[in-house]
Amino acid sequence: TLQLTDVNDCAPDLDRDLYRAAVSEAAALGDLVLVVHATDNDTGANGEVMYSLSRAAGGDNESLALFSIDPESGAVRVAAPLDAELRSQHHLIVTAADKGRPSLHTTAHLFITVDDVNDSEPRLERAVVSALVSVEAARGTAVARVAAWDP
Repeated sequence: TLQLTDVNDCAPDLDRDLYRAAVSEAAALGDLVLVVHATDNDTGANGEVMYSLSRAAGGDNESLALFSIDPESGAVRVAAPLDAELRSQHHLIVTAADKGRPSLHTTAHLFITVDDVNDSEPRLERAVVSALVSVEAARGTAVARVAAWDP
């Protein structure tokens, strides 16, 4: 009987080098953003793939706190409330690593755009505006200026 033992000589291979996704800022916690997928040509633990997220070079922990990845399925989900007015672009790194010893891994960039929804009411500069108008004022005469903005 000849028994062969697999050597961990193949790193996982993500199906893309770069992933892009968009999600509404109204998305609920746990909502699916996208699913990443990798394959590994090794067998046994050497071919089992686990996924993780990390911040991109020069990135911050804020983006990392907003999204999570299921280590087994590669499903990226909303992990915290999103606000496009505060930040609409997020750049993370997806890592696919095998369970071999030593572990081999590969990475891809993940860019997530948070789409704005109309969730803010317009605001007036002043709640009350008063003006005096002459009885003899011509039609079309400006009486007052009102300023409003939509945050």
